[in-house]
Amino acid sequence: MRLWDYTEAQPTAPPSLVVCSGLAIAAVALLLSIRVVTPAATSGLLPRWDLAAHLLNGWTTYDHVVDGRLARFLWDIWSQGYWPPGQSMFQLPFYAATGGSILGGLHSSTAAFGLTAATSVVLLGYIAGHRAWLPAALAVALMSTSPFFLAYATVAMSEMVGALAQVIVLVCYARYERTRDAAAMRWLAVSLSLLFFTKYNYLILLAVPLA
Repeated sequence: MRLWDYTEAQPTAPPSLVVCSGLAIAAVALLLSIRVVTPAATSGLLPRWDLAAHLLNGWTTYDHVVDGRLARFLWDIWSQGYWPPGQSMFQLPFYAATGGSILGGLHSSTAAFGLTAATSVVLLGYIAGHRAWLPAALAVALMSTSPFFLAYATVAMSEMVGALAQVIVLVCYARYERTRDAAAMRWLAVSLSLLFFTKYNYLILLAVPLA
């Protein structure tokens, strides 16, 4: 299945005006959404079960890096088999920015939420070109008002980072469909690998329809 019919004129790369307009819409909507998300993420409740495990995995990865324990870092990444290490690596700069505070891990999901919306705007720009502003606005509006997205933006689960990785794959796929060059193919392969190391089942859900 292709994103567009080659018998028709292909969309060009997303024009800067469309992307900037879409990102501006995304910024406004997401700022409003984050006012809802942030109090929940910083409510002071102690994490439990899977949430606690994801936060601990990310903090352990961060701790190995800041202390220079390269061998332990590599072993820790290798041993994260049940939950792949993609989310831990995504959390790492947020832990670094907060000095190892648990808030770093929690805010990483809020950042993934915002990045997913922004990347969706870029994806629609690749597909629809100058016509992308309306579907981009609708997509961001739906995301920023979705109870599902808002809920997962408050917890350090793999769903939000997995959604971001999926949209990145779609952007790389759209670019490959447009250019069909070796560089676009390499970026598509890299994005699929990142998705695999973030959430296995999300890779299956996306790769099978695109194959």
